[in-house]
Amino acid sequence: MNTKRHSPGLQAGTTLIEVLVAVVVLSIGLLGIAGLQLSALRNTQGAYERSAAVILANSLAERMAADRLQAIAGAYNMAMGAGGCAGPGAGTLAATNLTDWSAEIKQMLGETGCGGVNCAAGLCVVSIRWTDRGGEARSDMATQMSVEVRLQ
Repeated sequence: MNTKRHSPGLQAGTTLIEVLVAVVVLSIGLLGIAGLQLSALRNTQGAYERSAAVILANSLAERMAADRLQAIAGAYNMAMGAGGCAGPGAGTLAATNLTDWSAEIKQMLGETGCGGVNCAAGLCVVSIRWTDRGGEARSDMATQMSVEVRLQ
């Protein structure tokens, strides 16, 4: 009988290579999961900012509806970027509403947030611009949203 016996020295290290390959495959998978998590966080931030912009635009629309005659007369008109987006200050209800609204934009959307209003013939366009800090494309993308409000 001619039996071959395998010496234990020939198999040494095979399991170590298998473990190393498994660790590499696992680490690549974990890096992929971390990338997906980062992408989800960025998109969540962008969605928050868009939702905040809609809430802010509707907030001013409701204030203008409450002060309808002044809004139709153009008291709420404010160019985007006028006065560094700080609002016109106090004095009238419209000026106070615009100043408070501008401060809310900065609070919710950051220092780059800015708003503007253009009313003509009972149709007002409320616009908000900010720098997207999360978003789909890149972190320095300027975003603008507008809402039309009919006051008649």
